[in-house]
Amino acid sequence: MDIKGIEQYIKGLFPNQELIKLPEGGMSYAYEINGKIIRIPKTQYAEHGYEMENAILDYLHQNISRTKLPYIQIVRDPFFYTIHDKISGIYWDEQTYLSKDEKTRDALAEDCAVFFAQLHSSNLAQIKTELLDLHPIQKNMEAYLGEYFSHSEMQAIVDFTNPLFGLGDKVLVHRDFYSDNFLLTDSYRLNGVLDFGNSGVYNYMFDFKALASWEDGMRDFFTRIAARYSRITGRIIDTQTIHRIDIHNYISFLVYFVKNKNIKDEKIGAVNHLWEHANHIKEKMKRYV
Repeated sequence: MDIKGIEQYIKGLFPNQELIKLPEGGMSYAYEINGKIIRIPKTQYAEHGYEMENAILDYLHQNISRTKLPYIQIVRDPFFYTIHDKISGIYWDEQTYLSKDEKTRDALAEDCAVFFAQLHSSNLAQIKTELLDLHPIQKNMEAYLGEYFSHSEMQAIVDFTNPLFGLGDKVLVHRDFYSDNFLLTDSYRLNGVLDFGNSGVYNYMFDFKALASWEDGMRDFFTRIAARYSRITGRIIDTQTIHRIDIHNYISFLVYFVKNKNIKDEKIGAVNHLWEHANHIKEKMKRYV
């Protein structure tokens, strides 16, 4: 079934309700209708990610307090999609955040630090799914990114990110905690967290990669979260490790869009965007190494 047929099918589930197409991600189409969020994966890999996300959320609903999480239902007929009730709230944005006073920023950071501390204390044996871990990036770079990086540039990236594979203290991490994936109350407290599709078992610092952000507001936000998280858990946030994680994630992102052949129709996968992405990685390497 093509995407137009899928949209007609969804409209048939909720007659006389407006179907709103949400911003398109790299791995799925998303819609809002009648207070529900519906996501349709673009690939089998994305389907597997949603299966894993559902199992993780089944566990987290019993173990995360103070923060709302989506209750996801997976439907497989006549096509694969997920559906869940929309969680209300406002999205974080840099301008609004920077307009808040210190007390408000600190309170939000405390909420997020508590969420991460609870998430990172998950009992992995009780989560009924395969939990992904890091995969070496050298072969993928050589196979897919030769157009974008010289051999010496690729080797420098491999050498820089290799220490990540020896990191211990692995926990369940969200791994995509950015402004589109968490919601705030009107009083600017954490209300809900979305999109656990990139979750897996990694070092806890993978949830703090936004510390490498070039946006002043996001970096300030995560600096506050990290300080409170360290106070709660006793774990240290190491800046150089955050930089290694930042490069590894950017490379993995680029490999995904070069590897998948359906990127021609995606704004994010346009050829000029991929070159911009590669050049951004090169700029970051100059800054970090």
